[in-house]
Amino acid sequence: MMDLSGLELKSSDIARSEYEFQFLFGSGLFFYSSSVGPQPEGLILVPCPDCGVTVKRLVSRTDSNPNRVFYKCPNKNTRCKFWMWDDAYEGYAKAYANDVTYLNSELLTTLAILEAQLEKLTDKFKKKCEYDDKQIKALALSLDKISLHIAISAFVIVMILIVLIACFFNCNRVGRIHK
Repeated sequence: MMDLSGLELKSSDIARSEYEFQFLFGSGLFFYSSSVGPQPEGLILVPCPDCGVTVKRLVSRTDSNPNRVFYKCPNKNTRCKFWMWDDAYEGYAKAYANDVTYLNSELLTTLAILEAQLEKLTDKFKKKCEYDDKQIKALALSLDKISLHIAISAFVIVMILIVLIACFFNCNRVGRIHK
């Protein structure tokens, strides 16, 4: 692998147009443009393994590797130095895609399990709420019965008091008449 560390880009080293970005690294010229051609069938641009930024597909313009495709992390903020020649990148990208497919499958399986657990918990909660509703209705009925008993008892007590008061007044009146 060619070590690109220590190579600094100056704004004067960069020539930009609508379709092409050109970079000078030391004595070699590297560029990315739409003229590099389409991405190979089934090969995806994946995140850099070091910093997570999607890598760029570039073409070497050096004397030692003319027109050789390579992939490089564009993240200059962290000075990420990841790059890989096309032949090695193909295996890396396919392995990454397989990992993503596997993880996606695992996530879908986990999601299905969680949805089933949520459904069970929801059913359990609904049954508990139905049970609680029945309990509340039974308690309300019991309270209604108790309230009725209290009302009847209060009525009976009031009637007894009325009778006692009436008897008391009658006894007092009868006693005054006999005197």
